[in-house]
Amino acid sequence: MEGVASEFFSGTNLSAGVVSTGTQGGTTVVPVDKRFGARLSATPTFLPGGRVQLKVDPSRTSLNATLDNPKVACQIEIAETCANANVVMKLGDTENQLFREFRQGDVSMERWERMRSTGERLKEALGFLYY
Repeated sequence: MEGVASEFFSGTNLSAGVVSTGTQGGTTVVPVDKRFGARLSATPTFLPGGRVQLKVDPSRTSLNATLDNPKVACQIEIAETCANANVVMKLGDTENQLFREFRQGDVSMERWERMRSTGERLKEALGFLYY
């Protein structure tokens, strides 16, 4: 729908309490409610001539727990990466020409249930290089 953002999110919601103990023995609990994972939002605007402007807004949030700080029992860091882009294209122009250049079986769809490391992905990419 024009002007309406569509959103995809895959991740987990973190609901926890951060406990802080003061020098005089008192404790303070700070609630943390944060979802972390990968999010993609896209908002279309239809233009004349069969074109569409697409506002794309991806982000990624990850949770890092560390015990390296001697002043705290456990330290939680939440890292966030965000970007946004705007593109104008004709309807039906997303990647059709690219896939026509390949033979059937040259490109396989990514399987979401199969989580791999960066090293494994690089080894697989090297297999596509022709010398």
